[in-house]
Amino acid sequence: LFNVTEANGDPSFGRGYLAWGQSDSDITRYGGTWTLADATGGGRWGYRRGTLSAEEYEELLRGEVRPLFEQLKEKGIREGLFEPKVVYGYYPCYSHGNDVVILNPETEKEVGRFSFPRQTEPPHQCVADYFRSREEGPDIIALQVVTIGEKAHRKSQELYDADAYKEYLLFHGLSVELAEALAEYWHRQVRLELGIAGEDGSGIDAFVVQEYRGSRYSFGYPACPDMKGNELIFDLLTPEKIGVSLSGEGQMVPEQTTSAFIVHHPQAKYFKV
Repeated sequence: LFNVTEANGDPSFGRGYLAWGQSDSDITRYGGTWTLADATGGGRWGYRRGTLSAEEYEELLRGEVRPLFEQLKEKGIREGLFEPKVVYGYYPCYSHGNDVVILNPETEKEVGRFSFPRQTEPPHQCVADYFRSREEGPDIIALQVVTIGEKAHRKSQELYDADAYKEYLLFHGLSVELAEALAEYWHRQVRLELGIAGEDGSGIDAFVVQEYRGSRYSFGYPACPDMKGNELIFDLLTPEKIGVSLSGEGQMVPEQTTSAFIVHHPQAKYFKV
């Protein structure tokens, strides 16, 4: 239920693609209650298992959490509070030491680079290792910015300002999680376009443990902690066209927004530096 248009560039490279969809799209499948009520971490909604037995906790999820999830989801759809939008593109690139150099797809000249830290202990991993060097030939990196939109942000703020803290916690948690769900949904779209989705695991739970080829990294993650990397993503993709701006601290507005770069290397997984 997404429409994709090519803004500029060719079908393979460039800052070329906008996508938008209806809020009743498949992204809601990726924002399930497992993310909102996780037994170990409390989730976005804070429904911890605690001393409950597995059966008691499942009853809590079935009797309270899942109905709340469905009610809020349907309310958001009915009132038009969710406006999922994506801007994404593919760029030729190569690795140089700890950097990934991004090239203009037409001139093949450098337009910017991402710099990553390297582990000081074995195995001395660095994100740049997952890309070919210039001598090995050009590689490809996908960039994306996704948002659930300004309306969800405004609704969260209205609930907070009205001291409706429980409603705020529930709606805010859902809207933020839907942004993550949209990012995961579009990561799969990128894998489809790159021809590597055939290596995906089966079912939604497979996404939790990265049963797919490559990884989707966001600046602020342990392997890429420098939030200033978002500046280059914004320079290349211009997410302002989907209503997203960048603060001086590298934070995206509205809050229900995520950015990422996608690495297709089969060994690329999350790690700490």
